[in-house]
Order: sequence, then structure tokens, then C-alpha cells
Amino acid sequence: MAKTNNPLNRQLISFQTARLYKGPLPPPETLAQYEQIQHGFASRIIAIAEQESSHRRSVGKKMVWMDFTLSIVGMFFGFIAIGGVLFLCYYAFSLGFGTQAAGIASVVLTGVGSVFLWRRNKSK
Repeated sequence: MAKTNNPLNRQLISFQTARLYKGPLPPPETLAQYEQIQHGFASRIIAIAEQESSHRRSVGKKMVWMDFTLSIVGMFFGFIAIGGVLFLCYYAFSLGFGTQAAGIASVVLTGVGSVFLWRRNKSK
């Protein structure tokens, strides 16, 4: 049987290879192949991984510091607000509005207490 140049008789075969690795650096074999392409590629890849790791740690430190700072500032302003409300309740009580002052103080203190309990349970 004679072969013809019919385009329908042609086949295309292709292969794909994929390599996956976990971590900031490729396996040593791959680094060696990069080094064969041009001298210094492997050391540049390692330097990039070191810079990325250093950056990631510094961002983590900044996030922890900001969480701490915001927590302290929030507590400070919370205590100021509670002190202000309690002072106003005391002032209202001294003017003869004892029932209203007690109602306001109990609502505010209950609200603040529930927020503290909610945050404590949320962190667990």
C-alpha cells in the first residue's frame, strides 16, 4: 500500500513534562541546570529566596506590633469612654436623676462586659 501526502493521514505526537516542588528553592538538580545556563544563576535564585524570607519575617513582625498597638490604644480609649460615662452617671445621680443614672450605667457596663466576653471566646 502506497503512502499518500493526504493531510488526514498525519499525526502529531507531543509530550509534556511538569515538575513540582515545594518550598522557596528548586531541587539541587534544577539549580545545577540553571548554573549550566549561565554562571551565577543559582546564587541569584538563592539570594532572591533569602530576600523574600527576610521580607516575610519583617512583615510578620510589623503585623504583630500593629495588633499589639491597636489593642492597647483600643483599651485606652475604652477606659476613657467608660470613665466619661460613669462620671456623667455620677453627675446625673448628684442632680437627683438616680434611676436614670443607674439605668445608663448598667446598660453601658453590660455592653462593655459582653464585648470583653465575646472577644475572649472569639480568641479561643
